[in-house]
Amino acid sequence: MKRKGIIFILFFLINLLFWFVFLPSKQNQLDRLISEYSALRNKIKNEGLSGFEYIYRMKEEVGEFEKRLRTSKDFPKLISYLFEQTYFAKIDLMNITYSFEEKKDVKLQKVMLNITVDGTYEGIRKYIHTLERGSHFVEINGIKLTKKPPLVSANLLIHTYLKEEN
Repeated sequence: MKRKGIIFILFFLINLLFWFVFLPSKQNQLDRLISEYSALRNKIKNEGLSGFEYIYRMKEEVGEFEKRLRTSKDFPKLISYLFEQTYFAKIDLMNITYSFEEKKDVKLQKVMLNITVDGTYEGIRKYIHTLERGSHFVEINGIKLTKKPPLVSANLLIHTYLKEEN
């Protein structure tokens, strides 16, 4: 039993290290993409597209980013997706709260979700992995694990973006 506790603590520490090393770089990359997207939209609006190969290339990258975004009307599908994934990971979604922040300069709506799930450590790890690898853009900004024997409770801070409908 003591050995399992040590292994659990070791996995927990490795997990924390992962989130504190790799998570900030993901946030910086997102901030950079959003600011480049804003700058390019303004430049295209003011000067047009002629002669801007860089803009064409960036437009393709931004297009790939936009494909991974849900539309504003798809917010209920996002919540439904979060619930579905708890079923597949065999964990329980205990609480979910959300708020919105408008990003008018890029016509995006930032959604900040605070989710609490209970289950096994493996189930919570599978849930997080599924969210990160899903077809839509999801950014996990924070995780707090709490041991509730025999289970684990995780509080997840998740950000995603919704684009305006065309």
